[in-house]
This record gives sequence, structure tokens and C-alpha cells, in this order.
Amino acid sequence: MRGRRPSDLNALKELLIIGAFYLCYSLTRGCVAGGEETAFGNALKLIIIERKLRLFIEPQIQNFVLNYPFLVGLANAIYMACYYPFIGFVGAWLYIFHRPSFYFFRNAFFLIGGLALLSFASFPVAPPRLLEDLGFVDTLKLYGPFHYGDPESSIFYNPFAAMPSLHFGWTLLAGLALLSLGRHPLEKALGVLVPSAQLFAITATANHFLLDAAGGLVAVGAGLLLLSLMERGSRREELWLWRFQSA
Repeated sequence: MRGRRPSDLNALKELLIIGAFYLCYSLTRGCVAGGEETAFGNALKLIIIERKLRLFIEPQIQNFVLNYPFLVGLANAIYMACYYPFIGFVGAWLYIFHRPSFYFFRNAFFLIGGLALLSFASFPVAPPRLLEDLGFVDTLKLYGPFHYGDPESSIFYNPFAAMPSLHFGWTLLAGLALLSLGRHPLEKALGVLVPSAQLFAITATANHFLLDAAGGLVAVGAGLLLLSLMERGSRREELWLWRFQSA
């Protein structure tokens, strides 16, 4: 029986690493769910800030979408397809065609998730879809094809993990990978269009406020900056050790 090739084993190792990270991330996210009163209070604080900035347009976006069933279906489909499937596609594309950059973006994915967990624990926020008194509608639950099921029975579920929006943040990270490394115009176009479509979807489905998306943008920027600084420090340390050993 022929053994596995080293490349096959490495790919399997990467899948296991990413799977282990996401399992730990999901369990931790479920454990750090904040109190309901605090989460709803923080959501109202975001609305006040958005109103002051004249950014509270989520109700208008959703009301417009609800007038057209095909837009509801489109928003629901984008919300699902432009998250895990898109991120997985970009991860495979990086691994196959841009292996050195794959490790950088993989680590950025991990770091951004870690930063988000800190926010979920310290600043729980209820998503708009839970603010039914303000007229928001949970389009995924009402119109499908997917809904959250029975969240109370899931150890992975945190109903108040809205700030930052990783639906936008991680999708944006994948888009940046395509935009920075893609050679074909279609790759670069996807790098812009998919995060933009996800921004529309998270508001149209009432899963996030615009400020949640801004939080996702900040998490991506902070994650990339921290990772770049860490890698730069690591390279300087390697250079110092090389010079020391060569002396």
C-alpha cells in the first residue's frame, strides 16, 4: 500500500489545525455569552451612536429588502455562501497557489478570532434581529433556508456575539487576500465584491449593525498589524541569532 505524499499529510495537518482552532473558538464563544440585559443595553448604545453619526439606516435597508422576496432570498444566500464557503475557497486557493502567504493569512484568521473573543466577553451586543420592538425581522429564521435552530441547547451558540462582525471581518480578510495576491481581474473583483455583498447581507438580514461591521474592520486591521509586527520581530531575532552564531 502506497503511503501518503508529504503534501497530502501537510494539507491534512493544516485542516486539523484549523478545525481544532475553530472548535476551541466556538466553545469559548459559547462560554463567554454576556448577560441579556447588558447585551440589549449595549445594542441600544450602538443605535444611539449610529443616530448621532446619521448611520442608523439598517431599518431602511431591511424594509426595502422585505418588499422584494427575491432580495430577501439573495440576502440570506449571500449571508451563508459568502462566509464559510467563500473563506474555505480562498483558503484552498492560497494553499495551492500562494503557499507562503497561506500561513500569514491563516495566522491572521486565528488572531482576528482571538481579538473578537475578547470583545464578545467584554462587550456583548444583541443583534438587530432580536430587537423585534424596533421592527427588525430575522429573515433567516422566517424565510430560510437556514436558521439557528434551538440556540439554548447548543454549547457553541452565543446570541450576543455581534460586535465585531466576523461575518464581515473574516470575509473581508479573505477578500484582501484575493485583492493583494490575485493576478486575474476576476480574482480581484471577487476580493471587492464579496465583502461588499456580505456587508449588505449582514444588515439586510438584521444580523449586525453597521458599527458591528466597523468593529470587524478594526479587528482585521489590528490583527494584520499585530501579526506583521510579530513576524518582523521574529525575523529580527533570527537575524540576530544568525549574526551571533556567525561571529
